[in-house]
Amino acid sequence: MIRMIPTLAAAGALTALGLPAFAQATANATVDLNIRAGAGPAYEVVGMIPQGEPVEVAGCLDPATWCEVTHDGVTGWASGGYLTAIVETTPVVIYENADAAGITTVTYDPTLPDGTVTLNGAVIAADPSAEGTSLEITDGAITYLNDNPIDPIYLDGEVVLGAGLPETVVLTPIPDSMLAYANINGQQVVVEPDTRRVAYIAR
Repeated sequence: MIRMIPTLAAAGALTALGLPAFAQATANATVDLNIRAGAGPAYEVVGMIPQGEPVEVAGCLDPATWCEVTHDGVTGWASGGYLTAIVETTPVVIYENADAAGITTVTYDPTLPDGTVTLNGAVIAADPSAEGTSLEITDGAITYLNDNPIDPIYLDGEVVLGAGLPETVVLTPIPDSMLAYANINGQQVVVEPDTRRVAYIAR
């Protein structure tokens, strides 16, 4: 069963509306950042941009929460909150500065598939500079997480190390450990219960 929580940036297939040809801009990822098959957290992860590496940006939605990118031969969508571009010699986050960074705005017509449910609410607290946890993540904890998958919960935002999960997300304890885990946007993650921060992402 798929449980959809809070504002899904885009759930279901997105259909382009006559995209014009335009020059691509270049940005950098501030974290290890997922590339997804569509503009939203419910879409499959098809690649990853390592922290600090450049990526070509074809355009972003307005606001620039999701941007169409190409990295290492993989084209898909990445969260604009974790992409920076240079504006007057200073790196700025695309999400807040798409126009100044020369990022083209792309318009789409979202189409929700039958049976898709969207609810209002929780958002992943994006703080990529925060440390995930001071607790030891053992091989046993990772093995348990991989061997005991749970149903995904879809939140607005992207899964990155150090990001905080809202209180609405129920965490599942990992036996013989002070850690817990959850399946967020289709990815199993280890979480420190006290801070609710993502400490490990199973890729």
